[in-house]
Amino acid sequence: MWITESLWFEIAIVSIIYALGNILMGHFEEQTPKIRRVAKYLLTLIIICGVSVSFGREVSMIFLSTLIVPLIYVHGYFLPKKKGINGWTGEPKSKYYEFRKWDKDVFSDNKTYRMNLNQITVPSLDLTSAIPFYKILGLKLIVESLPHYARFQCIDGNSTFSIRQVAQLPTGDGIHIYFECENLDDCIKELISKGLEIEEMPNNKSWLWREARVKDPDNNQLIFYYAGDNRLNPPWKIKWQK
Repeated sequence: MWITESLWFEIAIVSIIYALGNILMGHFEEQTPKIRRVAKYLLTLIIICGVSVSFGREVSMIFLSTLIVPLIYVHGYFLPKKKGINGWTGEPKSKYYEFRKWDKDVFSDNKTYRMNLNQITVPSLDLTSAIPFYKILGLKLIVESLPHYARFQCIDGNSTFSIRQVAQLPTGDGIHIYFECENLDDCIKELISKGLEIEEMPNNKSWLWREARVKDPDNNQLIFYYAGDNRLNPPWKIKWQK
């Protein structure tokens, strides 16, 4: 028979919670010093055992359950809604590392410089037609230098997107630009309600992305998609070592 009257019960419960947390969410603390993680575990043990001795086991378990509330807030709301970080996977890693003020150079084999893709420019024959189209998509116009150039800020994050006037559009398959939408189907419904013609409705692809396609006034191909963790970590991802 198990004896549950001793403090070993509290120790077991806290240890199980920390073990499960480390298995499921340990990637959120991968750069936290081990001594700090151990100290956090021991401090929790001391507090829970102290509350149990002083006020009883029921109070200590209620107190322990309240500690989960901030975790639900951070991972269920704050990270995804305020920081653009997946509360379950921690993706994109670079953004999460920046939030935690950790060294982002761990993602690069070359430590001499940093490089980030955050600006795309597409050609257009007539910016007076293209600008209203991209404003309908929700992009914020921040530079307007007609008739030659315009630049937008993306809805989420700090990336920018620009269009420039050209005398002739590229031939062939054209340019493909991808915009990620977490609620893809709702996004497309909203665009339809604004009068945009959808060339391809949302559908699941064999590469594990869900995509929809729209063409801008210059026939540039715009793909609205959601890939989740499969964008950076598909099952066929190349294995690499630092």
